[in-house]
Amino acid sequence: DAEPWAASPREQLALVYEARGEYAAAESAIRDAMAREPANWRLPLVLARIEARTGRRQTAKATFLRYRHLRPLSGYYSPFGPIGREIYTPRELVRIAETGSIRAGGALGADR
Repeated sequence: DAEPWAASPREQLALVYEARGEYAAAESAIRDAMAREPANWRLPLVLARIEARTGRRQTAKATFLRYRHLRPLSGYYSPFGPIGREIYTPRELVRIAETGSIRAGGALGADR
């Protein structure tokens, strides 16, 4: 049976669009998935990665920080994890490491 309410088909569609470089369609699909399953901690990571890859680093940081509460101890929500390294610049990562504060790393700075 099809599950029209499920988030996973939309997540998969977003990943396909993202892989093809169709970022607007990918973002639309992942936002739809997030609306259907707001407690899914993986979906905001996909959104943040899409935002970063489209040059909206500030927006990606805000998404990353806003949804960390869904899985706060996960390495995926670490600025040094795979998504964090796409969102934060090397300079910001150094500041985060030195201060121990994600906000000091430029989380509230302008897109670059």
